[in-house]
Amino acid sequence: MKVINVVNFSSNLITSIISLIIGVILFSRPDLVTIAISYVLGTLLIICGIGKIIFYSYQKGKDTNTSTGMLVSGIVLIFFGLMCIFFSNIIEQIIRFIIGGFILLSGINRLIKAINVENKKDYRFIASIIVSLILIFIGIYVIFISNLVFSSLGIILIIYSVIEIINYIIMASNSNVVLEKTSDSKLKTIEVKEKKNNKKKDKN
Repeated sequence: MKVINVVNFSSNLITSIISLIIGVILFSRPDLVTIAISYVLGTLLIICGIGKIIFYSYQKGKDTNTSTGMLVSGIVLIFFGLMCIFFSNIIEQIIRFIIGGFILLSGINRLIKAINVENKKDYRFIASIIVSLILIFIGIYVIFISNLVFSSLGIILIIYSVIEIINYIIMASNSNVVLEKTSDSKLKTIEVKEKKNNKKKDKN
């Protein structure tokens, strides 16, 4: 009984351990993660580009009026794929600019809305100004600090994985107690039934 119950939770434990390993890698070596993502993305783009060129050649053989749009898109994909492979730091910079820019714009929008509030003596106005300035600072920090995104993601994954593993241990230990109780109760009910059957036999 105990073994069967623990097996039900094993998938969560395996997922948490994998997340923990990924989090440690992201936090300790974000540069390697950037290179790996760039190589994988670049290879996929090149394969897609080659596929488009081959399909264009096939269609061109059947119909001479085939549009060259697919050929051009295939060449563009191969170009970007090579850029990803040979300039892997670009991927990390793009991610930083996207996330940092989003946070920065969000902070600026909040600041504008806070300034346009009529009642500037309200505590909510001061809170909005503080939150806006914090978001603007974080956005600028993310844009200009390299590998910050992957390192932060690694920390989040580590915290999440540790919480899940602890939760797994607690749930597994509690479930064993429940199983022990249920198994004992089943044994008791079986014993009671046997006693009743014995009494009936004695009467007969």
